[in-house]
Amino acid sequence: MHPLTHLWPISMLDVGELLNIFEQVGLFKIKILCLYLFHFPNLAGTPGDWSHIIKQIGMFTFTGLNSEQVAFMTKEYHIYMTSDGRISTAGLSSKTVPHLADAIHAAVTRAA
Repeated sequence: MHPLTHLWPISMLDVGELLNIFEQVGLFKIKILCLYLFHFPNLAGTPGDWSHIIKQIGMFTFTGLNSEQVAFMTKEYHIYMTSDGRISTAGLSSKTVPHLADAIHAAVTRAA
């Protein structure tokens, strides 16, 4: 055994468990940010049903926006997603949710 082994805080057997914890925390963060987006005032006042945002799981979500609305968000708000409205929720943060909510509201009310 290497003389410095005792300074390493986890064993190799713990790495799999640690990665599982990191994965769970990451998924929890995404879920919390999707809830934040769903309940954000601008999105709450946006026409349509946005409950699909909190019903989906994973690192991406379909926004329900059409290609014209997506193009509007890209041009006016510099928010990038696939043309069918799929966006990376893993890339969200508490600082970017307000900007995204404003952009979705504007896209739905102005670009529709």
